[in-house]
Order: sequence, then C-alpha cells, then structure tokens
Amino acid sequence: MNQPYQSLSQDQKITVFQRCQELLVKNHPKSEFILRKNFLSSNQKTIQTLTKLYKEFNGNIYMERDCLIFYKMFDIKNGIEELQKRYDSASDDNGNLIFITFAIFNSKRMSIRRVIETQLQGQVEKISFSREGEFKIYNLKKLASKFL
Repeated sequence: MNQPYQSLSQDQKITVFQRCQELLVKNHPKSEFILRKNFLSSNQKTIQTLTKLYKEFNGNIYMERDCLIFYKMFDIKNGIEELQKRYDSASDDNGNLIFITFAIFNSKRMSIRRVIETQLQGQVEKISFSREGEFKIYNLKKLASKFL
C-alpha cells in the first residue's frame, strides 16, 4: 500500500493502527508508542503525537508486511528553514524531498531500500526527518549508497 493517508477508509485506518502496534511489539517492544494497560495515564506528549498522526496526518502512507512509513513529499528550495515552515502542511504531489514523519520496520536497511527503489523512482533528491524537534536533511544518493 502506498497512498494518501486521508484517502483511506476508517476501516483501513484501523488496519494501519493495528499493523503499527504489531510491528512495534514485534520489533521495538520497549517503544513508548505501544498501547499498554496504563497508556492513557502515561506521557501526554506521546498521546498527542499518536492522536495527531492517526486522525490528522495529511501525507502518504507506505505499508507492507514488515514496514510502515508515514511520509510527505515537499518541493524544498531553501533547506531546513523552509521545511520547518512547511512540515505541518499537506504533502506536495511531487517534490525533491521526502520527509519521514513516522516509521516502523524490522529491517531499516531493507525498508529504506524498498522505498527508494519502488516509490521514489528518481524524483527525490533529499530525505529528511525530525527527532525531538531537530530537523535533518540528507542527500538521498549519499544515503542510498549505504543501503543499496
């Protein structure tokens, strides 16, 4: 599956949520994003992050058996400053940068490789993510050489 998240039916979104939990339990059993018995009394920031992701995400989702990636495409000309201003906006139809919003996989190397080979097809030059509010942008060809 690779399509805009908001085009999914409610049942499909529930399937994505369930698959996300399965992958987390299997591959990242200590993740703060796993729903546990005391989850609602845990970290409010984590609850807000998941709620926003599952209810409001305005990008694309790539999902297969062993990976799930929420991502957006942007046409970014001016680096991190422009990305910081736009990352909450809707994904562009085409772009030179893929922004990974949330990702779970059992093999980082294989999942990134599959996305690069099958989904991006040469249109994307950069890959980006944010960790604890700090944005990073990488040249995709240089990064891909480590994974392909």
